[in-house]
Amino acid sequence: MVHVRDDTEIADMGGFRTKAPVFAGLYLVVLLASIGIPLTSGFPGELLMITGLVKVGLGYAILAGLGIIVGVVYMLVSYRKTMLGQPVELPFSDLNSREKFVFAVMICLIFLIGIFPTLFLTTTESSVNILVSLFI
Repeated sequence: MVHVRDDTEIADMGGFRTKAPVFAGLYLVVLLASIGIPLTSGFPGELLMITGLVKVGLGYAILAGLGIIVGVVYMLVSYRKTMLGQPVELPFSDLNSREKFVFAVMICLIFLIGIFPTLFLTTTESSVNILVSLFI
């Protein structure tokens, strides 16, 4: 029988913001990109997906939109519980300089892709067209 640690449950976590405010802030930016806020890397993908599904069938687009909404709610609730919830004692400290650098590079890419998506879409367009032609 496998024993699962109790502190891996979201309900048992909380208050990371008080112990690691830099991590909480940078994680929020990554989370907002994941839910597709405009000007972040998640937005072009979600926009292309929804517009493509509308062409296939409005029902598919509505289902995808509902899935996106459920995902947004889940991510924001998990952020609220883990970062903003009641502080608990966890072996966790704020980011060191190397980790801040990695986050900074990721956040720059998040905004670069979100603001200039064609830089990345043009490099994959021919491959995507081949894949699409196989399934249509």
